[in-house]
Amino acid sequence: MRVGLDARMIDWSGIGRYTENLIEGFKEFGTDIKPILFCNENNAGKVLSNFAFEKHYLNIGVFSLNAPIKLANKLKQYKMEVYHSPHFVVPAGRTKYPIVVTIHDLIPLIIKETMPNALYRHYYYMLNQIACRKAAKIIAPSQSTKNDIMRMLGVTREKIEVVYECSHGQFRKTSNQQVKKVKEKFAIKGNYIFALGNQKPNKGIEFLIEAFYKLVSSYSFSHELILTGLPSAKFKGVVKRITKYGLGDKVKFIGKPLDEELVALYNGASAFVFPSLYEGFGLPLLEAMACETPVVASNRSSIPEVVRDAALTVDPSNIEELVNAIAKVIEDRDLRLKLIERGLERTKDFSLEKCVKGTIAVYKKALEKI
Repeated sequence: MRVGLDARMIDWSGIGRYTENLIEGFKEFGTDIKPILFCNENNAGKVLSNFAFEKHYLNIGVFSLNAPIKLANKLKQYKMEVYHSPHFVVPAGRTKYPIVVTIHDLIPLIIKETMPNALYRHYYYMLNQIACRKAAKIIAPSQSTKNDIMRMLGVTREKIEVVYECSHGQFRKTSNQQVKKVKEKFAIKGNYIFALGNQKPNKGIEFLIEAFYKLVSSYSFSHELILTGLPSAKFKGVVKRITKYGLGDKVKFIGKPLDEELVALYNGASAFVFPSLYEGFGLPLLEAMACETPVVASNRSSIPEVVRDAALTVDPSNIEELVNAIAKVIEDRDLRLKLIERGLERTKDFSLEKCVKGTIAVYKKALEKI
């Protein structure tokens, strides 16, 4: 089966990780798949250096206004049986091949503050509507997201298939030496709590700063809070709280770590905290659990579906709940060990093989729609 896959976002977080995992999985488990990878010249190196599949350049802005028309014109020259878009922009007009679309989440429709204004939200909604209408099949990464797609975009249950995502195999227990090396690089002095530092309103980092302040001020908490990324000029709530509470010496932004550094950061953390208000799946949860790091997570959207009993789940907007959960995970050794054991067991339900074979099964169902 010749499957076209849009790989232009392979260097993005989220969709990029998903795309990279699919490509790697096709190589290992897709014996009946002949992938055609559509890249752009700026990031094709990440694909070209690792995979010997057929590749072509699509130097088209992923979300540009004329992207659907340009895609349709460009893709006409390639023979495909199925086209898979790992995002919500699809070729305009009729196509000779069925389209499979992965809709990872509907964050801008649910948490409106993540979009600059109503015009952007309407454009996002329109593109998702078009993608859902044109798709022969839609992949959702969780039952929670499937429910959102049905409710907010009016798609029938039968059109959507849930295929769980998976963490990359590099996320696992690593050596103390590697953890020490990464801590030295980022000037992390002692014990720390780890979180991903995306400061968009849906990520809940503002709540984590509030909870961390209470831990520091009321519990004589000696841990640092390590956040990936840099202070956001666009979403300022996190930085304002850090300044308000005088936490500049306790909260550290470390930029974007390399993948191998991210593995070590998970490994070295006393706890990984994921206070998100909404996720389509929550891939970092699997990454942390695979690295044997105890997890404190939100009880919203897809997150309980992913972690089940392998994390302490709380209402992220309830600061006392969040404070108590973090303190409990750090102080209660038996609980830590139990969460680590459950986390490792839970990650087995999200293998690369299951993700890829589930995706290929959707391609076959899409072909039946012709």
